Amino acid sequence: MKFINSIFVFAFVSLAISSCNIINPAESVPTYVQIDSIPMKDNPGNSYGSTSSKILDVWVYWNNELLGAFPLPARVPVIMKETGSLTIAPGIMVDGISDKHSVYNFYKDQQFTLSPTPGKTQVLNTSTMYRDGLNLWKEDFEQGNTFIKLSGDTGIYRTNAAGNVFEGNYSAQISLDAAHPLSECVTSATLGIPYGREAFIEINYKCNVPFQVGLRTTKLGVDISQSVLTVNPKEEWNKLYISIGDDVSTLLTGTYKVILYAKLPANQTSGFVLVDNIKVLYLK
Repeated sequence: MKFINSIFVFAFVSLAISSCNIINPAESVPTYVQIDSIPMKDNPGNSYGSTSSKILDVWVYWNNELLGAFPLPARVPVIMKETGSLTIAPGIMVDGISDKHSVYNFYKDQQFTLSPTPGKTQVLNTSTMYRDGLNLWKEDFEQGNTFIKLSGDTGIYRTNAAGNVFEGNYSAQISLDAAHPLSECVTSATLGIPYGREAFIEINYKCNVPFQVGLRTTKLGVDISQSVLTVNPKEEWNKLYISIGDDVSTLLTGTYKVILYAKLPANQTSGFVLVDNIKVLYLK
């Protein structure tokens, strides 16, 4: 009788352990991938201008399946059963809005062939550059200034004053005071941006007054200025990626100019806006 009870107890314990394994199967141990930053490099033989960037996060794919978006620096757990392909896509903050993060499709992805090392960390040497075949217009103020005054009391002027240059030899400055409280400037160049394409304005800036970035076009003989984004004061140089694809789709004219608009706030006696490396990009 004791023997039968022992068998029953053994069988019961074995069944319980087996059931636990079914309900809570052993978890796979991930391989960790370390990505500290994604520096920007120049495109060989085809310069797109400044390599200034603000890549804040990385979108990671394992064998073309999205694992998620991770803020940099990132330590990404990847379940690898065998050797496979890891794709790293640079991510940005769109329009400077903290909850609008996205892959930046104008930067190249980077692919790595990795093999499993469960529980260990593999450090990746990552970088990116602009995709080939982009349409690009740029103004870096090194050779001149294509912005002209549209309205207001003052324009935008090249500067090489110490502390006012982001990189290179020149940036551009809008100076405001009581006698010159308003500036509205527009590119002399007209840019053709097709409807339905992803399009962005990139800009480096530093300012102590708000300013607006917008588009100007002509529709049915009427000049239209449309503000795309109001940029808040920033004491240190910053970079913005401004999405203009929806604005182009709304205006539907095909040709546009870039506008910079600044107005002195009522509670200030003077103000400035410094800009550099203004780019308009869209996919062909």
